[in-house]
This record gives sequence, structure tokens and C-alpha cells, in this order.
Amino acid sequence: MKKIKVGIIGMGVGSKHYDVIKKINYCSIVAICEFNKRKLNSKNIQTQNIFKTNNYKELLKKNIDLIIISSYDNFHSQQIIDCVKNGIHVFVEKPLCITKEEIYKIKKVLKKNPHIKFSSNFVLRTKKTFKHLKSIIDKQKFGKTYYFEGDYNFGRLEKITAGWRSKILSYSVMHGGGIHLIDLIMWINNKKIIKVFADGNNISTHNTRFKSKDLVVSILKFEDGSIAKVTANFGSITPHHHILNVYGTKGTYFHSHRNDLIYNSRNPKFKPRNIFFKKNYVNQGDVLKSFIKSLISKEKPLVSKKEALNSMIVSLAVEDSLKKKKWIKVNY
Repeated sequence: MKKIKVGIIGMGVGSKHYDVIKKINYCSIVAICEFNKRKLNSKNIQTQNIFKTNNYKELLKKNIDLIIISSYDNFHSQQIIDCVKNGIHVFVEKPLCITKEEIYKIKKVLKKNPHIKFSSNFVLRTKKTFKHLKSIIDKQKFGKTYYFEGDYNFGRLEKITAGWRSKILSYSVMHGGGIHLIDLIMWINNKKIIKVFADGNNISTHNTRFKSKDLVVSILKFEDGSIAKVTANFGSITPHHHILNVYGTKGTYFHSHRNDLIYNSRNPKFKPRNIFFKKNYVNQGDVLKSFIKSLISKEKPLVSKKEALNSMIVSLAVEDSLKKKKWIKVNY
């Protein structure tokens, strides 16, 4: 089998992708781009036969099949466009971009190059309890789902008050974190979001270098009338975790960092079912491995091109609502 030649842009999160790729026998890492010389010359990176540079455009000349983009958020859009124009498949960390103008350009270049495969790293889909929940809902065991509640509690305030995030003008905590819950809920509900409304504050980061909203709460309305609330809370005094609650006409599901519970009765004496799986954690490499497998087979990736784009479009609509303080129609 011909090996898939892989390049990586950004060796922060990209170092995790590097570890995944080097274990796949039909892949070969041929080039790496990183601004930080210490990361670029790390002993963890095998030096033989790997081209190293601080200019991502050098990777476009290296006969590469796939580029993994894990650079800073504000670089994603142009790097995606340049890769696609050069006939290179793309796997990108969220968010795909940070403005509506950028998503239109990305959609346009992908439409002109339909043979290019494209995905994003929405890892929450890999958690066993969420996959179990989706299977229950798909089988209509929860009846008609009517309300979803997702919280992305970051618990790492220093990452936005210092470092590269603090330097990005109008950094979006929804793009940077809440989008994971947007994608998860859209995947579970399997319906389109038609309009959104959002508000927020920056109380937790008042008098710091970070000038955007550190808390954003959004209301998402689906085409079938169901509603979701998604919160990106970067100032939470908690460990990093996610909350997902799902309400249906025949059951309710509660997920936190402590447990997963299913209720099938309104009776206060009813004991909820505790859903327990061994090794119930986010499998960081599974979305990437699935995407790479789709390059050599007919197997569908865990996150399709359309799903990656649609989640970004909804997150951009949330940001638009936050600025305009009104309901925004989602234009796919």
C-alpha cells in the first residue's frame, strides 16, 4: 500500500496528532511547520526524513497528501484555502475560521475542488456515553426530543488572559470551545439549526488583556421546533469539563464530569439509571484516524465535510447575534 504523506502545521496540539500518525503504518510524516524553534526541534520529533520549517507555504511544495492544521485560530482560514488549492486533503482543529467572510471563501474553494476531503476535530463524538445516547435517540427511546442543554466549562482562564488567545482581536469563546457542544448536539439531534440568539459578559476577565466576552450563552432553534442552549464559560472556577442534558417526551439524560444518568419517570421515588462505561473518555485520536481511513477506503469519516462546515456556520451566527443583539437566521 502506498503511504499517505502527511504534513503538520503547529506542534502544540499538533504534537498529539504527530503521536497518532506515527503509529499508523500506512502514513508517513514528511514535513512539519512550527514558529517556535524549541517545539520545532523537540527531541520527541523524529528528525530523519522530516522537513522542518517556520513557513507553512513550504509544505505546499512537498508532494503531501494530507495536511493537519493545528496553528493559531486566526491562521486556519488561509491555510485551509492554500492547501485545498494545492490539491491537499485537510484535517483542521476547530475553529475552521473566525469570520463569515472566511467561511464563504472556504466553502467556495471546497466546491471548486470536490475531490478534496476535509474534516475537523470534534472529539466529543468519540465518548462512549454520547455515542450510546445518540443510539437511544435514533431508536426513539426518548420519544420526541425537545430541549438540549450544553455547557463548555473551560476552567483555564489564564489561557485567554495570557498567551496567543489574548492577542487575537475579538477572540470568540464560542468558536474556541462552545462549538464542541454545538457540533455534539447537532450530531445527536440530526436536525438543522435555523436561527440563533446570544448574549454574554466579560466579568471574569474584567481589567485583563482579554477584551472579548468570556461567557457566551446562546439559544439555538432547530427546524423541528426543538431548542438548545449552548454556553461557553471560560471563566468557570471548575476543572475543564462539559455538561450535556437532553430532554425528551419519554426520557431525560444528564451528563456531567461525575456521572451519566437516564430518567424514564417523573416519579420522585424513581431511581435513575447510571450509564457506566469503562474507559469512558474522549479518544483524542479517533476522529483523525477515521478521517485518514476515509482517504484510502469508502468508509465515512466520523465528522463529514458538511458537518464540519455547518457547525462553524452556526457558531458564526452565534457570534453575529452577540454583536447585533438580535435573532440571526442561519444561512448554510
